[in-house]
Amino acid sequence: STASYNSRNVATARSVSATLDTESFVANSGTLLSNYALPTTATGTNGVGGASIGITAKPITVTASATNKVYDATTTATVTLGSLGVVSGDVVTFANTAANFADANVGQGKTVTVLGISAGGSSAANYSVNSTTTAPASITPATLTVSGTAVADKIYDGTNLATLINGVLAGVYTGDAVALTPSGSFQSIHVGSGIPVTAADTLSGASAGNYVLTQPTGLTGNILPRTLTVLGTRTPGKVYDGTTTALLRRGSLYGLMNGDIVTLIQAGTFASKNTGSAIAITAQDSLGGPSAGDYALVQPTGLSASITARPITVTATAASKVYDGTTAASVLLGSTGILSGDTVNFASTAASFSDIFVGNGKTVTVLGISASGASAGNYSLNNTTATATADITPAPAGPITRGDLVAFDANTGISATEAYIGALAHLLSAAPSGSAPPTPELLADAGAPSAPETDVVLNNAGGAPLLSVINKGIKLPKIPE
Repeated sequence: STASYNSRNVATARSVSATLDTESFVANSGTLLSNYALPTTATGTNGVGGASIGITAKPITVTASATNKVYDATTTATVTLGSLGVVSGDVVTFANTAANFADANVGQGKTVTVLGISAGGSSAANYSVNSTTTAPASITPATLTVSGTAVADKIYDGTNLATLINGVLAGVYTGDAVALTPSGSFQSIHVGSGIPVTAADTLSGASAGNYVLTQPTGLTGNILPRTLTVLGTRTPGKVYDGTTTALLRRGSLYGLMNGDIVTLIQAGTFASKNTGSAIAITAQDSLGGPSAGDYALVQPTGLSASITARPITVTATAASKVYDGTTAASVLLGSTGILSGDTVNFASTAASFSDIFVGNGKTVTVLGISASGASAGNYSLNNTTATATADITPAPAGPITRGDLVAFDANTGISATEAYIGALAHLLSAAPSGSAPPTPELLADAGAPSAPETDVVLNNAGGAPLLSVINKGIKLPKIPE
């Protein structure tokens, strides 16, 4: 036999209708069912013993699937409820009054507790459900950004560390304790402007673990030269050289970073090129070496030194002259030590041949040499005297005056008269009586007492003997006929 309720639902199932067959009946002992006309249907509202024959609700287990979420500083969770016990075709929905993570912090596989589970829908009355359940889910970190970041200029220090300033966190939930620790690095350690900087900011504080940080981008900064100073500079001074160039030495650099190779190239300029003491010097030092570009040099100050006079030797060039009975000489003074462009003139108080006599390569002595001119103060004379050589050539033959003889006597101490007489006697004795005078020739040693060696020239002119005697340059008169 088969039977069915008058309704499939719990609330309205109050009676049962059955279709009967012979197998639905059981005969008592000694009774033949065939003796009876058996019913083919039956209905009823009560069970055996008066028990209810209604349909009771099906107990089912509602499970939850929790959704992962990004940290939002709350424990609120989103869940989806369901049950495998719902009969196909039934319309049952599930709801809950609360779904919460155990805490608000970031974590994997955290427990979500669902409260107040209930069923809804047209078939809900046919089921009984659990009121709570749990499910796992994760809370992932919330993303923070940084605005307003700038890169502070820095002095070269041999590292690529950058100082990031003014950054402000965006995205922190109210009440959370999160602090920004800025950090960064320059792309290069060397001095330059607009150098790209990579941010490496970090988070700290009690709530820092609930966030991840998006680093600021597009940052640039400047590395400025490191200042070097020069210690111990010495200025030894110099001998005048016509320039303002100053010699600086023994300076040493202070402020170099370990491992950097920088050399000091020292130079300077005097305030004046002229001689003097304590002349101010302006330093013009410079840097060399592979690391020089990362530094700026502070020039040493307060420097001074002396420029001393340039020592020079004055030389004399003497002019040859025709015998004039004096030792007076004409000289031209000069020095190869005078620098180009300088104006220095030389003078002397005296310039004299060693004697008055005719001769080649005679010594001329110059005394009282001095310097003058616009540049004279920049020189010192190694000598105030000098010597040179020049010739005294004979004067032309011809009559002499008594004044010539007197001058001869005064300059030599030799009697011109004696020289004249001795030369004349020698020449006359050389010519036989009545014969023509000898042809011109050079005769030596006039033989006169107290006379020096004498050069005598005999001249023929107009048939009469004409005589001039050149005695170390002294002109003697013509011989009368």
